[in-house]
Amino acid sequence: MGVVLRYFKHRPRSLFFCLVALSGAVALELVLPHIIGASLNQLAKGASPDSVLFCGWYAGLCLLLAAAREGLLVWAGITEVRWIGEVLGELRRDVFRATQQRALGWNTRSASTADLLSCTISDLRNVEEFLRGFPMAVFDTSLYLVLALALITSASPTLGLLTVVLLLASLARVVRGSLRLHRQWKRVHSFYASLVGIMEESITALRLVRAFSFERIQRRRLLAQQKEYLRELFSGVWLWATRLPTAHVLFALAFPGVLWMGGRLTLQGTLPVGDLAKILIYLVSIAHRVCGLTHLSNLWEAAHASASRIEELLCGVQPLASGKRVPGRRPAALVFDRVGLTRNHAHILRDISLTLTPGTFVVITGPTGSGKTALLTLLPRFHDPTTGRILWGDVDLREFSLSCLRRSVTYVFPEPFLFHGTIQENLTFGLPHASRKRIEEAARIACADEFIENLPNGYQTVIGERGIRLSGGQKQRLALARALLLQPMVLILDGATTNLDPETEARIWKRLVSLDPMPMILWVTHRPFLLQKADWIIVLENGTIAQEGTHQKLLAQPGPYREITSPTLLPAGLLVA
Repeated sequence: MGVVLRYFKHRPRSLFFCLVALSGAVALELVLPHIIGASLNQLAKGASPDSVLFCGWYAGLCLLLAAAREGLLVWAGITEVRWIGEVLGELRRDVFRATQQRALGWNTRSASTADLLSCTISDLRNVEEFLRGFPMAVFDTSLYLVLALALITSASPTLGLLTVVLLLASLARVVRGSLRLHRQWKRVHSFYASLVGIMEESITALRLVRAFSFERIQRRRLLAQQKEYLRELFSGVWLWATRLPTAHVLFALAFPGVLWMGGRLTLQGTLPVGDLAKILIYLVSIAHRVCGLTHLSNLWEAAHASASRIEELLCGVQPLASGKRVPGRRPAALVFDRVGLTRNHAHILRDISLTLTPGTFVVITGPTGSGKTALLTLLPRFHDPTTGRILWGDVDLREFSLSCLRRSVTYVFPEPFLFHGTIQENLTFGLPHASRKRIEEAARIACADEFIENLPNGYQTVIGERGIRLSGGQKQRLALARALLLQPMVLILDGATTNLDPETEARIWKRLVSLDPMPMILWVTHRPFLLQKADWIIVLENGTIAQEGTHQKLLAQPGPYREITSPTLLPAGLLVA
């Protein structure tokens, strides 16, 4: 909860005005019983025209003070709503930013999409409910209890001591069950995240579920998880409900005792009747606040469990430091200088040293798990190397601005993600104000214009969520066109054409290498045609460079390249048995 409450420190002015208004409201609330008590003491001396007039003036003063108190409460409420809204807005922004950074992090604790969704929706809602009622209520209750106890004790030390004992008993009961309730709410949030996970998987993998007729199995999984979630939720609600009436019961049982003892003191003449009435009014207000504090403590436990998950997200993500340099538009070489990458104490890449010249077509190949994707994701700085450095034009990548670097080094993933919207909206995702001519040229290079022109509304055709109305190859061509629209200096294609037929892939390659200026193209592939056309081939194995060179040079050497290359490509005499 400490990280969440830290956001309050940035707005001292709003906090100050809110506390001043609440303090004024509490002071007026404490004055009202004192005026009522003084009126009763005046009447107890005997009815007279002066005493009646005196009480009338007191009644008018009470109405005026009550109206002033309500005005202060309204002012405090408006200030609190605006202030808490700003705090929650900043918290939501940071949580969203953390989820964006966490998705690309290698060294953070793994978290499923369901965990992140639960954190950004359910946990933030619990914290919001807590913040909207807790901080100001705690200040109001604490201030009132201290001042009211002081006034009660000054009027009657005996009743003051009894009130303190009663108050401590109520607070002890509130605190006693806090730890157990906190653990229970954490379990509830965990089961809720699992429930969201099943629902998210069922929606995103709808085609797979239908293809294998898993609808009934998924339904049973969902119902079983929902049953577990409801069981834990009801347990938490039961703990919450059994704590809530405790303060009511204690004060209900103690109130007759206070009245009896106060009555005796009044009959003995040691406590005026007006002071007894004043003390009873204070006790009613104290009981009301303590009961409210019991409810707020339940909100605290639910919010505390949620805040713990939010803090894990906020503190578990170490954002990459962004430099200030902007990549130039002049071609420059990429140099890997003894680069290594470690994840979860396992070596993904080891001692990678190579130089890539600008304007070349480079193929990265190797067996599954050899580190191809890990190597290429270092270039747009999705994460930084554990050891070594990467230079671009003799400048360390870490010195460049992240946003500028990622516009110059564009990454196309094997599984394209398209947004619900039109084709043009998806193509211009990285460059919203691109001209129509530039959009059409990018689509032409990616061979996407061939099917776009046949669609009912062309570039204004709505493709549905994640491009569900398009084929796999069409999605990949749109993703490639989206990257080309940025006119990058380095284009990374990580299996980005696996759903295309060889003829279309060959046309795309021909158009890419004919660009002027031609970007440095880094292509992860095993396709024979692309291997033959590559200017340079890098073969990775177990996170290291096993071989590098041209296609003909590597074919002439024994090594992993000959093993992963189709035998039909090998010249006579070099066939591998």
